[in-house]
Amino acid sequence: SGSHTMAFYLAMLHGLQHEELSFVVANDFAGLREGVRGGDFDAFLWETFTTKPWHDDGTLRRVGDVPTPWPAFSFVLNPKLVTATLADAIAQGLFPALDEACRAFKSEGEESVGRIMREHKHREEDARAWLAKVRYSAGFVTSGVVMDAAVRVLSDCGVVPPSFRTSGLWPTNPCINVF
Repeated sequence: SGSHTMAFYLAMLHGLQHEELSFVVANDFAGLREGVRGGDFDAFLWETFTTKPWHDDGTLRRVGDVPTPWPAFSFVLNPKLVTATLADAIAQGLFPALDEACRAFKSEGEESVGRIMREHKHREEDARAWLAKVRYSAGFVTSGVVMDAAVRVLSDCGVVPPSFRTSGLWPTNPCINVF
């Protein structure tokens, strides 16, 4: 998971070896809240704005942020399942639809702020702050340089082997947009 991976990254930033880390499986955000409050573990990493209502009300205590050294979310498929038909449907249908939806969400201003407030229980100032920070990749294109840098960090953290190469992820996959 992202929080698991970020724990390795945080350890690396502080000079700890990834072998020194131990994890408790909490399954979901509710499990994380219950586990840290119940003493099952000391801390967890989760997305800032998702946790904000709980540190605003005192349920949790926020102690800082760990900026990700890579794009926060990626669209990933099992290459063994990607047929030419599926690749075409994704490239010609899904990606353009997602791109349009993301642009619309960002451009709808007040409507998007209201939706964030309703659906995620954020205060107006937090909804505006989140909306101001979020960025979507235009056309779902990812830089090969960015991907290589992310894999180097993951390798340094011990999450992937040093021999792992991002080029193996997309050489013949028409769904991947990399420049």
